[in-house]
Amino acid sequence: MVSKEISFDSYGRLEPHASITTPVHLKSRNYFKFPELNFDPGANYKMISAVLDIPISEESFVSEVNQLMENSISSLRPDNHQNIIAIPFFTPKLLESDIGQVMEDVLIPTVGASYKNRFPEYEFKNEFPHSLSGHLKSISGLGHDRLEGALKSGPVIGICFFILREYSIHAAREQIKLLGEEFGLAGAIDLSSAFVAQPDLLFHKGHYPPMIWMSGCQTSWEHANFHYEAYGYNLMFNRRVHYDQVAEYWSHGITCFKSL
Repeated sequence: MVSKEISFDSYGRLEPHASITTPVHLKSRNYFKFPELNFDPGANYKMISAVLDIPISEESFVSEVNQLMENSISSLRPDNHQNIIAIPFFTPKLLESDIGQVMEDVLIPTVGASYKNRFPEYEFKNEFPHSLSGHLKSISGLGHDRLEGALKSGPVIGICFFILREYSIHAAREQIKLLGEEFGLAGAIDLSSAFVAQPDLLFHKGHYPPMIWMSGCQTSWEHANFHYEAYGYNLMFNRRVHYDQVAEYWSHGITCFKSL
């Protein structure tokens, strides 16, 4: 169960706790919208298995993910869980200790392959012009570190919930500490894995979608972090400065996972 009383607005956004001291929008007009996505672990499995070797059957994946979802909804207690953007994912065992190198060698190319499978007429671009090696680290105690540790032993499955919208990076880090160790703040690994499973996460023809920070990780730059963002109908990975502020189109994910 979560460690503090929490509440959601009518759009499925986790409302910021009163104890948060860093920049956050107290209310949202929901101008930047995720597309309407059905929770469909079977469809996610098919996207994953097209680009990665996944060591469990579709039936087992669906069953395990549905149990994770049931447990998470029981803990979060949203008023209407149909409004919650929740993306099942799979991440293979890490064979490299440098997260930036894992992104460069495995995760970014796999996101690109999955996006091309889903949208052959559009493209995914890595717009960061330098090597990522040495530039990404998990932050102790925020959950991405637990995910990284588990992946050193073997693969995991999980769910990424996009309920932290219009939070600064530091406010998202404050909020996740109130949810207990069941949930972690999404960083480079789990966020990238979610895009492999759901490449249309930011593909919205009717509205402007948000961008998503990798806020569970720290970078080599004090006031900058990496993110995924839609650029027209294409998808982009890049670095951006944030200066510890908040913007209406910023979003973050929270993750629960289970080792296989």
